[in-house]
Formats: sequence, C-alpha cells, structure tokens
Amino acid sequence: MQKRGQITVFIVLGLLILIVVMYFIFIREKSILGTEEILPELIPVKSYIETCMANLGNDAVTTLGLNGGYLYFPLDIEANPDSYLSRSPTPEFKNPYWWYDGTESIPSISFMEGQLSQYISLNLRDCLNDFEAFNNSYDILEQGDIEVITVIGDSMDSLVDVSVKYPIKIKDKFNKTLAEPANFKAEIPVRLFAAYTMAKSIIDVENAQGFVERRIVDLMTLDESIPDTGGPKFQCGKLEWSIPEINSKIRQLMSVNFPFIKIKGTQYDVDRYVPLPPDNIKNGQPLASTFNSSYYWNHYIWDVGDEDWSNMRVSFTYDYGWPLLWEKDFYIRPNKYPLLQSNAQKSQNLLSFFCMHLWHFTYDIKFPVLVTIVDQETPQHDEYSFVYAFKGSIDHNQARRQSFDITQFNSDALVQDDAFCNDLYNEVTFVALENTSKGWEINDVNLSLVCGQYVCNLGTTVSDFNAGGTPYWRGMTPYCTLGILKGFRDGFSDAQTFVQTDRDGRTYYLYMDPVKEFANFTVVKHKFQDNTAIGTEALGPGESAIIILKAHEKDFEHSTWYPLNETTAVAQTVKLLSNDDYTYDLEIYLMKDEDILGGFRGSWTVAEGDVDKASQIRFHVLYLPSSNEIEQSLFFSGLSTYSKEVKDPELI
Repeated sequence: MQKRGQITVFIVLGLLILIVVMYFIFIREKSILGTEEILPELIPVKSYIETCMANLGNDAVTTLGLNGGYLYFPLDIEANPDSYLSRSPTPEFKNPYWWYDGTESIPSISFMEGQLSQYISLNLRDCLNDFEAFNNSYDILEQGDIEVITVIGDSMDSLVDVSVKYPIKIKDKFNKTLAEPANFKAEIPVRLFAAYTMAKSIIDVENAQGFVERRIVDLMTLDESIPDTGGPKFQCGKLEWSIPEINSKIRQLMSVNFPFIKIKGTQYDVDRYVPLPPDNIKNGQPLASTFNSSYYWNHYIWDVGDEDWSNMRVSFTYDYGWPLLWEKDFYIRPNKYPLLQSNAQKSQNLLSFFCMHLWHFTYDIKFPVLVTIVDQETPQHDEYSFVYAFKGSIDHNQARRQSFDITQFNSDALVQDDAFCNDLYNEVTFVALENTSKGWEINDVNLSLVCGQYVCNLGTTVSDFNAGGTPYWRGMTPYCTLGILKGFRDGFSDAQTFVQTDRDGRTYYLYMDPVKEFANFTVVKHKFQDNTAIGTEALGPGESAIIILKAHEKDFEHSTWYPLNETTAVAQTVKLLSNDDYTYDLEIYLMKDEDILGGFRGSWTVAEGDVDKASQIRFHVLYLPSSNEIEQSLFFSGLSTYSKEVKDPELI
C-alpha cells in the first residue's frame, strides 16, 4: 500500500509538471502570435486599427508592385535619371532598372519588407485620426511607439502578413480602464513573393542568355531596311541609308514584337491572331495566323525556370516614344552622320563602269524593357501586379550583359593630327603575339593608335636583343583614356584591341591570327539543270568571279577576284586563317560584263591541318543557262540550297 501511495504521488506531480509546462507553452505562443483577450464591446476598436493596417498595407503593396519593389527610392537612384524608367509625370511612380550598364539594383525581400513596414508606421496614426470615431464611447490613449513588422513569406503561396505593436489604453467615460491591447494583425491577400520570384527569375536568365537582345538582333537581320553586313550589290552611284530612319525602324520593331515574348508555363492565348507583314495580302486584306502557328511560337517562348507559373500572365513592353539618343543609347559604326554609306568599289578586272557595293555596320543599342507580371485572382488571393524595368544592351551586334561604353569610333573619319600625336605623356609597351597555343611574339607589325577621331602611326615592333630578341614597341604616347591599338602585318589578319595610355608603364598585348595566302586558286563552273550540277567547265571569255569569305565568330573578312586582270596587274590572293579550324560564310558571284550568271552560297568548314598542307584552292560555282528572268530569279533565291549540289572548295 505504501508503494502504491508513492506511485500515486509521482503521477500527480508528473501531471502538475505537465500542466505547468503546457501553460507556459500556451502563454509563449500567445505572446509570439500577439493574441490578446479583449472585451466583446471593444472588438470594433481592434477591428478599426486592423482595418487601417490592411488598407495601408494594400496601398503600400500596390505602389511597391508598380515601382518594381520600391516605395522610397535610395538617393543613388533618385539622383540619377539614367537609373530608372519614368513612365509618369508623378514622381512617386518610376521604375528603377533592375539591371542597367552592368549595375544591378534588385531589391531584396528584407528591403521590401522594411519599406512596407516604414510606410505603415508613418501613416497609421493619420489613418486612425486620433480614434475620433470612438470619442462618444471611449477615451483611447497612446502608451508607446508604433512598431511594424511585415512578412512577405518564402513560398509561392505566401501572402503578406503585417503585425503591429501599438500599446494603447482604452477607458470608458467613467475613467475605468477596460483594456490595454498592444498587438494587432492584418493579412494582405496578395502573392508578392511569387510575383517577385518570377521577376527575379526573368532577370537572372536574361543576364545569362541575353534573350531579349538576341530577339532584336534577329529582327534587325531579317529587316532589309536595316543594313548590317551585305553585298555585293552591283550598281554605280551612292548606296546610303538614313540613321534617323533606322533608329525609328528599330524602335518600331521593338514596340511591335516585344508583346509576343511569352514565358513558358504562364497563361497566354495560343489561338491569338498574329498579323503577318503588310506584303502578305489577299483580296485586299492582310493575312494573319495564330500565335501557335507563327514565327513567334518557335522563337519567342522563354523558359525561365521550373516554378509553377500557371496563374501568371507576363508582358514585355517597349514604347515607341522612348527615345534612343544618338551617341548615348544608339550608335552605328562606321557612319557619316546622318547617313550610312556602303563601300563602293570599282572593278579591277571587269569593265571600268562596273561597280560593287559592300558594307558591314555594327550597332550599339541600349534600350529599356518594361516587364509586367500579373498574378490572377483566385479564391485564396487577390490579383496582384508587379512591374519592373531593365535595360537591354547590344554591343557590336551582340548581346552584352556587362557594362560597356558606346565607342564612337569611325574609321572613315580618322585624321592624322601632329599636334595631338606629338603631345606625349606616358611610356607604354605594346607586344604583338600570335593567337596560337605557342603565342610567339611577332616582329615588324605596323602599329597605330586611334583616339577618338585621331590616328597616330607609331611604327613597328622591333626585336630587342638586349631582352633576348623579343620584339615589341615601347615609347611615349599621347594621353588617351579609351584608345584602340591597331596592328597590320603580312601573314596575319588585321587586329585591334582597346588600350589606355593615361598611366605610365602599362603593357598591352595584341593577338593576331596567322593567315595563309593562296596566290594559286581557280574557279570552275557547273551547269545547273534539272536540279542537278552537270559537267565541269573553265570560266569563259569575259567571265569573272567575286569571292567573299567571312569567318564565323571572328572579325575576319576577305574578298578577291578571279582571274587576275593582267592590264592592271593587281595581285589577287585568297586568305585563310591558319591557327585553328574555322567555318566561313562563302559567297561567290559569277559575272559576265555587269550581269550575274550564277554563283555559290553556303558554309565552308576548313581544318587547320588542311590549310597548312595545301598549295592551291579550287572553287566551284553553279550557273543557269536559261535567260528567262523568272527562272533566273527563282534560281538565285534558292542558291543556298542548290549550292549543295556542287563540291565545297577543294584544298589541293
């Protein structure tokens, strides 16, 4: 019995300890959750405060979404008009660029929570209006400062929670204290975290891929009114383009095409009708196709991650009215502003009146992109819009997601200025190297320094036997913070690199690709009949060929003529890069007088070893014997396909 009594005592003590522990846990949870007991008749006061919190929270979250995550703009953004896109004359509404010129300004979750809390804290007293609505029933006295904590959450289904610690004392008209509540809560039913996550995914993938820039480069390439690399075009007289008209056309392309960019996994109308270009007209009406059967379906759907975006709609905008300022946002080289002009050349081995135009223009463009994300309403949350901006950047026709300055370098406008070139400041060393695994230094490279519109001829690299025979150029140079060092030498492709001569003692390296020249080359022609190449013939009397080579992913272009015109004795060679395997875009035009008879158009992959071993090249072209203009037109429009019927150039 004594043992049984002892066991009973232990059980009772254990229960008491358990009850005490559970009580403290309950009290702690109540403290954390901020729940407080309040008299039923005072619930309107609590509801009044929490309604103000909710209204202010909704206003703040809405404005923050329209400003890309900002309610109050940091000084470095406020003071820099280049750091934001202003879409309204109201200063409260502007979109700081999340990325521009290599600078990221992406607000963090904690930053946005702090801004929302700050807004509610600053405006809650005004909203409560000294509790004037309760003056007839209670005296409500403030007992301390307002503290606000906003939680955006960390999951795709998170809503925005606002907690306020605001100690007040509520007394009745007989001065009896009825309650002293301090903790209040409100929920803002929007998925800010989900919208922000999508926005950040888009900018992260854009910085890695340059997706938007590549769409613009494609559009510019497809549009015949925007010149990039072209020719030959056979006509005499000027061939030129208006730079303001090109600027306008590019802005038009962006404003029309950006809305067709869609995010994979979001909601968009696949059956939406997409108008085709104006030249696609039937019975006086423009033709149209649905989005899922258009060009955009294969090129404009963008995968930015594996999250569930199914409730989202996303749009991309460029407004035609947003300017691209010349030399600040938009630059084309070479230029003779306000015009672009082709490189017109007289034939060296055809009739003297025959003219050929070639051109190669590179573009720098910096342009704003506005992204609007809409999380659509469901029974669990309200609709929410998140709008932010970033800048796209194209540098020399390529997407560039790092900082770069537009270089106003125009080779057609360079002048030798003795006053500039003789005003020497710092000693600089330039070394020219073979762009090969061995990287040997190169002797006798002609060097020039381009700074703005001035060019200074420096001389050549010379072997210094005191330094082991290493060739280099060392000397005093003019002061230039953004210059271009250019190098020329037989047996190598022309090369250039950016340099700065604003500090003494700097060394720069110029990498040059070895080139092998073939003086022994021929062009043979094949009749194109029944979609087949037939026979092999030498070029006939008066026939000539223009050969144009452009290396993929290299700034290397070369053009030549065949055969040599003995009356002018102009040496013609074919140049090929010899330090690696390369693929070239090859175009050959077979001419007689000023008429084009045939040619070749395609890619040609050349192995480094084959170039080293070869001593001559044989090129193959097609020609159509028919003189029917329609047949000739169809032949040239399909030349890239028909060229597969003949051999690639042969290295022998």
